[in-house]
Amino acid sequence: MMKSAYSCMCDPDPRWRCSPPGQREAGFGLVDVLVALLVLSLGLLGHSLLQGLSVRNTQSADLRAQAALYAQDMIDRIQANRLEIGHYPRTPAHPIPDCDMRANCDIREWRQQLLALPQGRGGIAFDPATSTLTVTVIWNDARAGGNANSQLVLSTRL
Repeated sequence: MMKSAYSCMCDPDPRWRCSPPGQREAGFGLVDVLVALLVLSLGLLGHSLLQGLSVRNTQSADLRAQAALYAQDMIDRIQANRLEIGHYPRTPAHPIPDCDMRANCDIREWRQQLLALPQGRGGIAFDPATSTLTVTVIWNDARAGGNANSQLVLSTRL
């Protein structure tokens, strides 16, 4: 019986093969599996962070869209009631007026709508020289990951 150039301590079963010295066995080792798990876990962590960031940005965009709708609503109310335009300008610090005239009712209803925004408030300015109406909506966007005092300013000419 002839001996081979290398000794093999394998099972005589032909399904198993022996590798010559210096050759590496094919297959996965424990280190390969651990590296693959590390890469997979980092990928999943990155994915979850992106999901969280996406939710925060969506909330911030939703608040900004609501603010734009409220500002446009007030502009529409003022354009529908131009005869009382002098009664609309208010700063956010002004108290909510009584509903004794249409302009005050509009402001009262608008301020109630702004309460849907976190710490929502708004102001109205009118420049008669240029016929420019400016509506400002201010809200707290810190919960959605934005600025603590975000504002939207909408101006139009009447």
